[in-house]
Amino acid sequence: DKLKKITAIKNIPPVTVAIQDFYHEMADAGKLSAGKIADFAKISPRIAVINSANLPSQLPEKVKNELISAPKGAEILTVIPLSTHSAVDLKRLRRRNLNDFVRAVDNFNATVKNIPASGGVILSPLSVIYYMSQEK
Repeated sequence: DKLKKITAIKNIPPVTVAIQDFYHEMADAGKLSAGKIADFAKISPRIAVINSANLPSQLPEKVKNELISAPKGAEILTVIPLSTHSAVDLKRLRRRNLNDFVRAVDNFNATVKNIPASGGVILSPLSVIYYMSQEK
């Protein structure tokens, strides 16, 4: 409801809606009255799904349902957040080095490239990627 009010503001630029990767699954399971990708696509065709994968192999799985459930014309961007350390108790994607990061993103892109709604990735924060590129 709040998002509808925001996008109804006169002269507002196009909005990309950012949501957590569990909204769609919770709405699909009946735990939320709204929250499916189709619900957000009615308001904005560009949706950024914030990926909570903790391992590179989990990346595609965490957003697969969102990508295949997206209505025609919707563009789903996958946000891949990076932590600056390798603590195993955090539920954020982490990388040991730049090569590991690049392999994970390459694997993700190869897995989802043929899904029409896949609009690419958002890498955040870029400062972490730069930091990793400087490591020996």
